[in-house]
Amino acid sequence: MADGFGGDGAERTARTVLQLQSFAEDPDVSTVEVAPGTYDLGEIGGPVHPTSHTTISAVPGTAKIIAATDEYAFTQTDGGEHIRWEGLEIEGSPSDIDSNGYSGAIYTRGVDYAEAVNCHVYNWSRNGIWFRASDTAGDVTRGCRVSGCHVHDLSALGINIEGVGVDGEMADLRISDSYVHHIPGSTPETSDSGTQTGIGAEAARGGTVSGCVTWQTGQEGIRADDSVSIVANTVIDPAQRTDNNRAGIAATAGAQRATITGNCVRLETDPGTDDDGILAVPGPNAGENIAISGNTVMGPFYRGISVNRPSVAVVGNSVDGAYSGVVVWGELEDVTGVSVGHNTLSDGSRGVVVRDANYSVDEVALVGNAITAMDQGIRERATGEAAVEAAQNVMVSVTTNYDDTGALVINGGAYESAAAETPQGDYPPGTIVRFEDSDGGSGTGTYLTAKDGSFVQLASSI
Repeated sequence: MADGFGGDGAERTARTVLQLQSFAEDPDVSTVEVAPGTYDLGEIGGPVHPTSHTTISAVPGTAKIIAATDEYAFTQTDGGEHIRWEGLEIEGSPSDIDSNGYSGAIYTRGVDYAEAVNCHVYNWSRNGIWFRASDTAGDVTRGCRVSGCHVHDLSALGINIEGVGVDGEMADLRISDSYVHHIPGSTPETSDSGTQTGIGAEAARGGTVSGCVTWQTGQEGIRADDSVSIVANTVIDPAQRTDNNRAGIAATAGAQRATITGNCVRLETDPGTDDDGILAVPGPNAGENIAISGNTVMGPFYRGISVNRPSVAVVGNSVDGAYSGVVVWGELEDVTGVSVGHNTLSDGSRGVVVRDANYSVDEVALVGNAITAMDQGIRERATGEAAVEAAQNVMVSVTTNYDDTGALVINGGAYESAAAETPQGDYPPGTIVRFEDSDGGSGTGTYLTAKDGSFVQLASSI
């Protein structure tokens, strides 16, 4: 198998064509330069089936393929390798925007090293760009790429790539610098069609989704699993459907060793549903770590960051405006080994919530979080003996806070626990700090923060 596009000594014959069917199954044509013009998919005989080591390209903005009726695909290929689409504009039929099904404007199944670059797909009745995994058990679909594409006004998935890798093998699927919006169509909150995710990377072991923007998707903005890195993307107004709660970014059932880093998730149009900015849910590989770090979540999500599986680190994120900043809960399985540290959580109802649901929650560490302008700072409703270990969390302008000891934090005050003789946090002057010395207890007491940042002990109890 070749390592890149056009490998294995494939003949590089370039042709300019007016009728696309002329290269559909021509093994001697490896590069097709589509001439300027508009092509009706029905008139040229329906979907084109490019073979391995074929590039179909056009100067962006010059060649347009239209489907006046409900066509399943512009190109459709089962098996092969190294097929590339570049610079194409593909328009479907707006009248069919709410239909649903398999296939897509650019569709492959079991093709290694498929690539779509700078393509524009819209008004398509099903999926936009879908590089689908092989149906053969144990087969790995490798090396697929989507970059610089604009996909919008579809009924189902915007961009989706699948690897279905096996242990020890990497699928290495990548989606980058693409813009996906209005899935499905212009009214996702009213559509009852199937999956309406902007960008999906499934079983994409070793894959990345980076530098992309999604806007107004019915379900997730980005959904990925299986050691995928989701980095530096922007997700705006995800989860607009009111019949099925979803998230801006979701690490789904098969996720393991996944990283969600440096993304911005923003909700501007609130559909009134119980949705999450970033979500980690359980699956068969739940023992493997997921890192959620350095992300910004803004707007009235019900849960800014929701953790519903074990072995997750939520570190250094900023959540503003969510009803609950971070929620760790056992809805779908027992949850243990979760750390929530050094996050900034503000302008909502609850800072951090730790709770049992259908399953138990245990061994959750809350360290160094800054919680401001909340009704409750930390809300614990877990029954495990070591459910929550809280240390050095700073709370300002928190109306009430029930920590793991049942103590109450008053408005304008703070609670802190550390192995020290005095509080260790950085508080505004005048803040009353209820401090628990976890190393011997001699420093336990209630302190007033002085103008110079030092502390004056008001009482030896809290």
